Amino acid sequence: MKKLTGYLISFAGLAGLAISTVKNTEAVKKIGIPEFLFANNLSWILSTILIAIGLFLIFTDSGSDKNKKGEEVPIYDQKGKKVVGYRRL
Repeated sequence: MKKLTGYLISFAGLAGLAISTVKNTEAVKKIGIPEFLFANNLSWILSTILIAIGLFLIFTDSGSDKNKKGEEVPIYDQKGKKVVGYRRL
């Protein structure tokens, strides 16, 4: 779930970065985004931060099944009396 959230946040950052490069302010007005966001470098900074947060979430996903180790169970000899080792399920 973290990975999907990371992709969505990164996509929002990329969309913001793409919109901030638009020179035509009429297109921005049609979308309904306030112009003060694009008056300075605020949009670049916010978009870059969103992209960084999204990438962090994508690449730090714990991978719940990958890192979990199974329970150790004993391995007995042929007679079933002596433990000769352990294995993970």
